[in-house]
Amino acid sequence: MKIGLLFGMFASCTLMACQSVPSTPAQQVDVTKSLGLKQCEGDDPKVRLQQLKEQLQQAGIEVYDEALGHDGLVHITVCGASTGQTAIFTISATQLGAAQGLGYQLTPAP
Repeated sequence: MKIGLLFGMFASCTLMACQSVPSTPAQQVDVTKSLGLKQCEGDDPKVRLQQLKEQLQQAGIEVYDEALGHDGLVHITVCGASTGQTAIFTISATQLGAAQGLGYQLTPAP
């Protein structure tokens, strides 16, 4: 009786593991895209980050995390020049191609 109960519990746990679960960090990648902001224009980077997130979501790409970043380049300090700010999104690795089709690039490893 106890062996049957244990076997039943083991089988239930095994079957639950087969259910679809959100992708794990190993199955996720970070993609980046310039915010396209210019110095002296006063645009809010957080608003642009939200707009880019919505773009991904409308394309059917699930966003697990988001952050503001920088392209790592030196930018001249003058009105109208790029701020160098970027949007960084964590998405499923299986959706990388779709994101690249929208102009996103794989974030280089640190």
